[in-house]
Amino acid sequence: MKNLLVLFLTFCFWLPAVAQETGEFKTYSNGLIYSPATMDKLHKVVDSLQLKFKTCDLHKTYYAKKQAKGHYFRLEGKKTKELKKDLEKNISWSELTKKYEKLEIDSNLLLTSYIDKEEKELTIYGLIVEKGDNRRVEEKYKGKLPKSYTYFFDFWSYNKGSIKGFYITQDFATQPLITPYARMIQYTDCMVDTTTEVLYENAERKWWIECSQTDTLSNTYDKFDYPNKPMQPDYNTYYYEKWYNKPKDSIEQLRRDSTKSVIALYYRQKYLWDSLRNEEFRTKILETVEFQAQLKSFLPHAQQHRCSNDLIDRWLATYVSKEAVLEMKRKRRVVGGCSQDQSPRYHAVEIAMLAAETAKWEVFLRSHLNVMNDRFERVSDGSYAWGRRQTYIRELEELGINVTDLLLGICLRVENPSQNHYFGTIWRVGKALAETQNPDQVETKLLAMIADQELDTYNRLMMYYLFTNYNQYLADKVRQQQNESKLQTAVLSLPDFIKSRIVK
Repeated sequence: MKNLLVLFLTFCFWLPAVAQETGEFKTYSNGLIYSPATMDKLHKVVDSLQLKFKTCDLHKTYYAKKQAKGHYFRLEGKKTKELKKDLEKNISWSELTKKYEKLEIDSNLLLTSYIDKEEKELTIYGLIVEKGDNRRVEEKYKGKLPKSYTYFFDFWSYNKGSIKGFYITQDFATQPLITPYARMIQYTDCMVDTTTEVLYENAERKWWIECSQTDTLSNTYDKFDYPNKPMQPDYNTYYYEKWYNKPKDSIEQLRRDSTKSVIALYYRQKYLWDSLRNEEFRTKILETVEFQAQLKSFLPHAQQHRCSNDLIDRWLATYVSKEAVLEMKRKRRVVGGCSQDQSPRYHAVEIAMLAAETAKWEVFLRSHLNVMNDRFERVSDGSYAWGRRQTYIRELEELGINVTDLLLGICLRVENPSQNHYFGTIWRVGKALAETQNPDQVETKLLAMIADQELDTYNRLMMYYLFTNYNQYLADKVRQQQNESKLQTAVLSLPDFIKSRIVK
């Protein structure tokens, strides 16, 4: 186990250099992460779904999330027990603020709620909206849910005690989405199958897979000899160059003689060497009758014991059965070990590729959207690693999907979504839209939604967040500044209690 831990930490440490040198995923002659042949297959599916959607009536009324208005308050210290009693007596807000001078208050927040029916738990969220900042505060209520409430608070008696909560000034209510926005949600449900998940419910979390047959096959690859392997720089060289930017004397001369660092030089050489070695391995080992017989006999064992790995999966998909490998991958939940660990993203892209090649559209699009939204489980995930993970919106646009409606549809929030509806992550979708080939269309729709008083306030705020995230990722700085001005105009149509925070 100790050796595995050392190997794992080394893998996490060296990954950034690999990604910078070779790119996140392999791209084909079309500049995409899916081959031309695969894109042709997918295009036919999209054409069929688009036709189906055009003839499909809007059969469901979607309701916006329940929303209210209120004040957030917080108090610590000796008076918290007294405050708790006053809240339980439903003291008026004016009396409360006069009596407790040290009460911290954030006034006039937009509130939303979520009920976990299984846990019988109600959570209220307060959105703190300011220009360049969006946060939320939340409180939970567990037990028999109240029919109505003026105060909603949480009390902690530990140490000096603390109390925090909401004073509801406007009751929770909802409204139906008008047709254009309801159609966006319907479009996402048409394109993103709601009856399917990428991974099976019983998918196992596996980081290392122990299996004697797997080891035997992997060892064939590991022991394959190929001359002139590049020498990996030692740990100290990498450490000083990467983190301190103060290389040791041993690499100073190389730095002066080369525009590339010693680490980048190594990975460039290693990438070329790996390509030559893999081609040699393919002709001398993989395509032999003997080795392919081994693969065929291994497949039933792998299916029964779920003991394959990414390398052997690729061999099996190429020479035995893509369908079988797709099923095995959907039974394996790959968890990232650290911020630099790309294995969950590689796993998802390989699932998407296999699903595309085997006409499993329902699995393909969900898996691709997971890559776009970076929706994966990791032990830890530092923000410094987020920027390197790309979104691959171009692949969807090249398929002829109405990407603007699709991505806005997964960012709209409703109280009654279809079961298994796909929801997007606002900042990741914003980053994806910044790479769109149709920026005028995206900006026009987003700004119109922010200004549309027929759309509920919560969703208008979601579109505000989406636009600000989109704008900050734009490479065109002139366009960025122009968009800032357009956004301020759209914001003027928001309710006063929201607009005043943003404009201020």
